[in-house]
Amino acid sequence: MYLSDYLPPALIEYSNPPTNVVGAGIFLYYVIVSLFLVGHSLSFLRTRYEKFPQNVGRRSTKALVVFGFVSFVNLSRHMLNFLLKSYLFWRANKILYKPAELSDDDVVGPWRWMKESCLFEDFAKELVQDGPSSVVTQVALLVTWFWNVRLSQEAQLNGISSNALGPFVVLGQLLPISFTSTLFFIFIRLSPFQRRGGAGAQASVAPSPLSTQGFTSLPLLVTTAAFATIAINIPTFRDSPQLIPLVLATRLFLLLPYFSFSGIRPTDRINSAWAVGFGVIMINFRAAIGNGNVWDVLNALQSGPQSVKALGRDAVIALALAGWLKLEEVVL
Repeated sequence: MYLSDYLPPALIEYSNPPTNVVGAGIFLYYVIVSLFLVGHSLSFLRTRYEKFPQNVGRRSTKALVVFGFVSFVNLSRHMLNFLLKSYLFWRANKILYKPAELSDDDVVGPWRWMKESCLFEDFAKELVQDGPSSVVTQVALLVTWFWNVRLSQEAQLNGISSNALGPFVVLGQLLPISFTSTLFFIFIRLSPFQRRGGAGAQASVAPSPLSTQGFTSLPLLVTTAAFATIAINIPTFRDSPQLIPLVLATRLFLLLPYFSFSGIRPTDRINSAWAVGFGVIMINFRAAIGNGNVWDVLNALQSGPQSVKALGRDAVIALALAGWLKLEEVVL
């Protein structure tokens, strides 16, 4: 049984090439919403930056701006290359096999390309096209998971309302996590309720009574293991109609930190959950890469598909951002 068995025939027709109007519409909506949220967030942060006093909070945003710029350039470069490659491949096929269909005005070419392509499916298949690419994707998903946990906890510690957090949650679902995380921490630094590092800050929010018994860490450990298990099984669906539904389910799973774990804050529990998630991926490592090795995984970051490089390098940026924030806590 496949999901398509339960869908109306008309929806199936308009969700697949050459009449993939649904996919083209979702793609355009995705781009428009992403650009709107990015523009709105940058405009809002710029206004807040100009009004913010000249202090450590304002100065400390400069490094975050650099991280944000690098993240955005990384995303833009690889996504543009992915789309350009898809469009040129489609156009080359038309020139070779169906030249008459290119006689129309070139303005409609991109729209026809989107209807006759499966951009989301092609992107997802690239992420798991081979063993090294799959491992890069799995690690990147795990990094994304923990950044969502981190953002949720920072929102609690800094008293950020759901309305203020909402745009960052949506943006994190649309774009790679390092860019969203950078904007979020700039927002915190330019907010009057920001929490500075140190022992006083750690004591400002008391954990729940059960935390001393270790019960509050259980949901995070269990859900992290479940998320990692889903991640390592995605490659088995690379040629299945269930691939896209599974990818969408994974994206929805990333929303869980914003609705759970309200009593979890201590670093040792986060480290334990990270060890559990990374351990699940490493247990599956040999099965994923076959006769390959860790150098093949690193090579995927350098010469792999555009989608793998976009997601994998974003994970590297996200880890570097985490290291920088930790260094700031020690220094400041």
